[in-house]
Amino acid sequence: MATVRVRAEGGPVSVEHPEANNARITLKPGQAYAHDDPIVVAYPWAFESDIEEASSTPGERRNVRARTA
Repeated sequence: MATVRVRAEGGPVSVEHPEANNARITLKPGQAYAHDDPIVVAYPWAFESDIEEASSTPGERRNVRARTA
């Protein structure tokens, strides 16, 4: 099961729980959730993956040196 964390930018965020009637929860930066949690599905903009991207995005520079044997 993949894990995602609440984004650090912007600090804590209060959102309405999608499965509880008018219940609000606070998403604290760094807090971990399962990728299929109803909160993550309802508010994907608030989360980021624990897995680092293997390739760079267009325009992104990676400072990596080739290994020499």
